[in-house]
Amino acid sequence: PSQMGNLLSPRQVVNITGRDCVNSDYLNDYCMTDAEYIAEIRYELRPTVFEVCILLMYLAVFVVGLVGNALVVAAVLRTSQMRSATNLFLLNLALADFLVILLCLVPTVIEDIMETWVFGDLACRVLKYLQPVSVAVSVLTLTFNSVERLLAICLPMWVKATKKRIVSLILLIWTVAMATKVHYPLKMRAVHYSGLPQGEVLLTQCKSSWEVNMTAIAIAAAASASNSTQTDSFPMSPTQSFDMIGNIVDSVVFFILPFAWMLIAYAVICRRLWHAVVPGESLRRSASDRRSVSGSVVNSTASAGAGGGGASNRRKLDATLKQRRRTALMLIAIVVIFFVCYLPVHVLRA
Repeated sequence: PSQMGNLLSPRQVVNITGRDCVNSDYLNDYCMTDAEYIAEIRYELRPTVFEVCILLMYLAVFVVGLVGNALVVAAVLRTSQMRSATNLFLLNLALADFLVILLCLVPTVIEDIMETWVFGDLACRVLKYLQPVSVAVSVLTLTFNSVERLLAICLPMWVKATKKRIVSLILLIWTVAMATKVHYPLKMRAVHYSGLPQGEVLLTQCKSSWEVNMTAIAIAAAASASNSTQTDSFPMSPTQSFDMIGNIVDSVVFFILPFAWMLIAYAVICRRLWHAVVPGESLRRSASDRRSVSGSVVNSTASAGAGGGGASNRRKLDATLKQRRRTALMLIAIVVIFFVCYLPVHVLRA
């Protein structure tokens, strides 16, 4: 753990107690009893002011995200008018984001602050499986929603969203997300810190199997470094190779491809919304042209009588155009936010 410094792995035996430790059977290199060593580690792990501030920020995100998504789910389920085919995607997205906040944010914050996995081996396997599943469902829902919007705007007469088709797509989303993450419970496990007595949960880590293997290799390399001047290169283990390939595939399937598709789809939609002629606008222009070429008093009077209605129609058309362009800007914001939020995650995993 980053905060421990040399407390967990000193370069040499350090006697900080003044005891005769030559023939002792202490597990640590500080000539401490287990209780003293654990107390020292707990003291070093106490939250800093910076960590408390980060924790408060996470708490605000947790409350807003949890309540907001719960309200969306409740509104769609309780209001019959909102149970449309299109809103089923919104319902699924809110449910997925609710799970992301509940399953990802809470355990991750606790693990980061305490530098300890306190939930046990079973929860390590289950939570580390459900976390990427919920994220994948959220990403795939955004992607499929962009498909539906593209079809609804560009091919409204050919493709119509039905509840049956949307439900089938949602089931497909969950199936793909769960199937592609099935290796997580197989590779994840809770690893006990060897410098502490068995049964002590402090500093336990939830890691993949190849991380555990690489940690053992690093310890062996550090132990042999003082006896050899030659730098050894350790071959990549099969599990590590599989994990790295899996991370690359995961980044392509759940970040690069969805981002590319949403970028293209929403670009087409924005172009269509921005430049599309509003129904009735062509008729208004034709009527205006006819009025401009008419010179009779009767036609002028009729035009004046229709002027009020024309002004009203003009306001409605302007409002429609503004709404369309506002929607286009919102779609652009969705793509930008998706890219900004998910890029660091996949870069850090690479």
